[in-house]
Amino acid sequence: PYELPPNRAPPRLPRKLVRTTTRSISLVLETMPVLSSWSKVFLAERLSLFIRVLALPCRVVFHHFLPLLHASRISLIHALLVVASLFARDIDQVTASKMVDRLYGVIQDTSVEPCFRLLAINWLVSLTELPGLSPSLDILGLVTSKMNLLCPKWHDPLELKELKLQALLYFFHRTQRVPRNLLCVLDSLSEFKYCLRPVAAHAVVFRFLIRILSQFCGHMDRLRVSEAICELLRSHPNLLPSVLTVLRHTNTSVRYALLTSLGEFVARLEPPSRIQKYFGLLVTLAQSSLDPASVLLALKRLTFCPASTLSWPVGMRVLVTCRQVMLYHPQPRIYE
Repeated sequence: PYELPPNRAPPRLPRKLVRTTTRSISLVLETMPVLSSWSKVFLAERLSLFIRVLALPCRVVFHHFLPLLHASRISLIHALLVVASLFARDIDQVTASKMVDRLYGVIQDTSVEPCFRLLAINWLVSLTELPGLSPSLDILGLVTSKMNLLCPKWHDPLELKELKLQALLYFFHRTQRVPRNLLCVLDSLSEFKYCLRPVAAHAVVFRFLIRILSQFCGHMDRLRVSEAICELLRSHPNLLPSVLTVLRHTNTSVRYALLTSLGEFVARLEPPSRIQKYFGLLVTLAQSSLDPASVLLALKRLTFCPASTLSWPVGMRVLVTCRQVMLYHPQPRIYE
């Protein structure tokens, strides 16, 4: 009931009603200093209809909310930003800079509840997408100039870490500038490497890798994503199911590049007895269109290595992998 669809023109109201309503809104705005926090939030969220219908200018409304920028309650900062989004074309560079600095301050403040820190990140993203911004105002530049403050910290709650990672990828996608050491941000989530059971951090890391491979597939070599995944598998073979899930969620060219790197990795793995921990990868490689040479080399090294004591289950897995190679590849290619 308080919203007017963007594509619908405001109704024409009698002049006397417009004058009376405007004066009433002015009176309410003048009493803002004595209103409670949630009354101010309620007022900010209900103003959009009156601003459109009555065509209220920025100078009549916005200056009443601007002092909320320095409020200690995050709900009041939210109220200010709601009103600022209604007057996007009237925001100047100084005000925008102060709003961005205040939001970064909230994100960095560990005493603030995580839900409000999440809200601040969402507002950073929303500010860069406001329609009708002045061409001379570069909010995206203001936000990305301090983007290092969005890097997750080890003491951040997990949901905050994931939203920070999503925001980083969003801004890198907008600016088309991807740092070479992007994967370093995962250091704050290293606990997933040392837990035998799947944990939430485990899912966050691999969702992040999938987003990188889908949004920045052209930067895959520069970011050294394949090397990072191979290194994860080298030290933590139990992550193989998640790596295979990443392969299933990528496009053909990315999957081909990843499988090529993984094939070289498993074929050269030392000591050869460790290859038996990667049969899932060998079967996936055998079923792909890649040259089966890496699979056959890995099986040969595993079967004939002197330190290996192959059990019956391992021998059966070797035969299953050989069968997949024979089913998916022509004989001349296998025996060449």
